Amino acid sequence: MKISITNDIRQVDETLFESLKRFRHKDYLVPTNREKERETFFEARRKGEQYNPVFEYKSNPDSLKKIKTTIANLHVQDPIFENIYQPIIQEKLQYIELIETRSPSLFCKTSQDIFGTPSPEMVQQAFDVLKRYKPEDETGVFFGIKILSEKIRERLAADHIEGWSISESNEGVWIAEIDHTNRKILLEQGIIINQDMVNHLVRKCIEVSIFRSKNAERQPLRMFELGLSRHEETEAGLALEMSIGFGLFHPKFLIHAARGVIAAHYAHMHSFYETFQALHKILPEDTAYDFAEKVKIGLIDTKEPGGWIREHCAFQGRKKIQTLPNQDLYYLYAGNVSYAHLELVQSLISQNILHEPAFVPHFLYEK
Repeated sequence: MKISITNDIRQVDETLFESLKRFRHKDYLVPTNREKERETFFEARRKGEQYNPVFEYKSNPDSLKKIKTTIANLHVQDPIFENIYQPIIQEKLQYIELIETRSPSLFCKTSQDIFGTPSPEMVQQAFDVLKRYKPEDETGVFFGIKILSEKIRERLAADHIEGWSISESNEGVWIAEIDHTNRKILLEQGIIINQDMVNHLVRKCIEVSIFRSKNAERQPLRMFELGLSRHEETEAGLALEMSIGFGLFHPKFLIHAARGVIAAHYAHMHSFYETFQALHKILPEDTAYDFAEKVKIGLIDTKEPGGWIREHCAFQGRKKIQTLPNQDLYYLYAGNVSYAHLELVQSLISQNILHEPAFVPHFLYEK
C-alpha cells in the first residue's frame, strides 16, 4: 500500500505541534518549594523525627483546558499515521490529567503505563553496578558553567548547528538536559566538573540529543520535533549505550542510572521517607534525598506511594536497543523517535516519505 502525507495529516500535525510547543509538562512537575522542604526534612531528621515533604507547584497555565480539548479532538484516519499520532496524543493527555489532579493513584498508574516498572532483573543489575563501581573522587582541572557552555558552543559551531541557547536551571536538572521543542540546553545550576566529564558531556548532549533534534527539523512532519511517544526512554537508552558500549565509558553516568532504577523500585511502594531510608542504606544522605525527590515529584503529599517515576528509563531504554545492529541505531536518529516506532520509521524512509538522518555520530561506526 502506497503511503502519502495527506493535507488532513499535515493539519493534525501542525495543530498538535502548535498546541504543545510551549507546554512543557516537566515545568509543572518540579516543586517550587524544593529547597524549603529539603531543609524541613533534614531539620526533622536531626530531631529524630520522620517527615514527608509537602510539595507546591507552579499554577497550571490558563491555556491548559484549551490545549486538552484541542488535542483530544484530533483524529487521523490513515491507519499508518494513526499508530503514530494517537499514542502521542494519549501520552500528552495523560500528562495534562496528572497535572490537573495531582492524584497519587493516578501518578502511579500513569507512570507505569508510560514508563513501565523496573523488573526484578533490572533492579538486581542496578545493585550489581553499585557494587562493582564506586564513585571516585574526580581529579584534574575543574570547570564551571562558563567553560562548559563555551565547549558546547564550540562543538555546535564545528557541526554547523545554530539556533540553540544554553542556560542554567535549578529545576531538577542533573548535569544537563535538552529541551527539544524550544532548542535549549539546560545545565545544572552551580555545576563543577572535570575535563573528562566536560568532554563526555559535550558529546552526550550533542551526539545524542541535538543530532536527533536536528534530524527532526528536516522531516516533513513536526511530530518528529515534538517527539513520538516514549522517545525520552529511547534517548536515555541511547545516551547510556554511548556511555558504555562505544568506548566512551564514564562510570558516573552508569552509577547515576543504577541509582535511578533502585529509587524507582522503592518509590512505587513507599512514601518519600521510606524511599529515602531504603536508599540511605546504600547512598550518602544527601544523595539518597536527591533520588527520593526525583521519584516523588509530582505529588503534593509525598507520604503516598508513587510519583513521577521514570528514573529507570535509561536502563530500560538501553536494554531495548543494546542488541540492535548499527544500521538500526542509525534510524533512531531520524528525529525524536522511539524504539517502538523503529520499523515504521525505516519503512517511511525507504519509501522517501521521511528523510535519512543527516546528523549521525561517529561512534556508531566505532563499535
